[in-house]
Amino acid sequence: RLAEEGVRRVDAENIEAMVPRFEALVDELVREQPERRGGSRLAATTREERQRVAQLKRQLVHSLRLQAQMPPGYEVVFCEHPIEVAVRLRGRVDRVDADAERGRFVVIDYKGSSKDYASGLKEGDEPSVPHHVQGLIYAQALLRTDLGLACAGALYLGYRAQSPKELLAGAYD
Repeated sequence: RLAEEGVRRVDAENIEAMVPRFEALVDELVREQPERRGGSRLAATTREERQRVAQLKRQLVHSLRLQAQMPPGYEVVFCEHPIEVAVRLRGRVDRVDADAERGRFVVIDYKGSSKDYASGLKEGDEPSVPHHVQGLIYAQALLRTDLGLACAGALYLGYRAQSPKELLAGAYD
């Protein structure tokens, strides 16, 4: 809804003005929930549920503050934008580890060094756009196969690593 009001980006320059607007928007959405139909509503009726909604609101505001630190120059152009793309991809995934009990898999792509594949983002650092998405593409391709598992991550394994910190980089849930 902020985008509908012409807000294209939340950044360090407008974050303090956006937080109260965002909090008001969250409050409005929470008030609208009981009137929504179907299974996609959140109607907090008990004290515990209202506490969870308040916690969710705090988490969303915290996330908004973190998003204000995202790389400059980008603006929101789509939200919940439907896409349909047919792509043919051929290749070989270096390694796929599966946790059959939990129904998940992890793509592992071998690299001489994994340090250049990690965001390395620490609080206060300026975020950087990932330079390598090969593992993510592999993960998406595997989701469209008969593997029958959910993706839990895409990792780069530095086979020249000298320490555990240098061994893996990427995203894992």
